[in-house]
Amino acid sequence: RRQIDEVENIKLGKRRDFVQKSLKSYVKEFKQNYNLKLNNPEFGRGIMTGYSCIDYITNGLGMAQLVVIGGESSSGKSFFLNNIAKQIWLQKNWGKKENFGIGYNVLYFSLEMPFEDCFRRTFASLADVSSRSIRDAKLKKNEFTVANSALEFIEQYPYEFEIIDIPKGTSIKTMEARYLDARDRFEPH
Repeated sequence: RRQIDEVENIKLGKRRDFVQKSLKSYVKEFKQNYNLKLNNPEFGRGIMTGYSCIDYITNGLGMAQLVVIGGESSSGKSFFLNNIAKQIWLQKNWGKKENFGIGYNVLYFSLEMPFEDCFRRTFASLADVSSRSIRDAKLKKNEFTVANSALEFIEQYPYEFEIIDIPKGTSIKTMEARYLDARDRFEPH
């Protein structure tokens, strides 16, 4: 029963405080996990980001996993992270009108960009149009058509992408409260 519980915990992404065991004592469990992965390549996989280099190294983002993206000011960190969040949310569903496959609920905290700018960046990326054209209401006819389709997609898509615009200096306690508030409405992945 203990091994079944441990396999379930792996599938659900649950983690314990610590693990301590010998190599010898782990062999049987290792064989079991290896065979589960052999029979189901999805076993033990985290949430894929859509970036093959990151997904290859991490096997997808897992529960309680911290990934740090660093770089100099204006090097594109926010743009990159926003795109990862969008791809996690969408998975392979962009353009579908029904029969959506797996996607994920995203709770996106923005520390430096106001909500509307963050929405516009995400929406522009989804519609593959210029965020400045959206901001200035200067979409060309073909861009307007694609943007309208993106808005319809957002309204129909069953997974949530919620943006929380919080000021610099916000405490972890306040961020946790925003997370718990969101969790009352949907399950952030």
